[in-house]
Amino acid sequence: MAFKDQLAADLGSVFFPGKTGKPAEFDEAITIDGAYAVSCILDESEGQHSADGVMQWSATLYLAAEDLAMPVVDQRLVLTTATATRQAGVVGVDVTDGLLTIRLRWFDS
Repeated sequence: MAFKDQLAADLGSVFFPGKTGKPAEFDEAITIDGAYAVSCILDESEGQHSADGVMQWSATLYLAAEDLAMPVVDQRLVLTTATATRQAGVVGVDVTDGLLTIRLRWFDS
């Protein structure tokens, strides 16, 4: 098996096993725009306060590229996790070897 084939197999069995019903060690289920229940990794950063009291948050969402249509920069996504629902703006998108990486930003007052 070629390296890229093994990497593609590992995306579903190691990093995003929730898709197969196996217990999730790294991934979590997230609904995107109320329709897509995907197995992914959401890496959230600390929020930063601005002078006017608005909190800016950023996060990176990792998922299998086959699980979601490619978003575009400035697109709004509604993310629903086990703990929160938030509307986030897409600030960057990358696909490498079947892994879709979406950089997000949102604001709270």
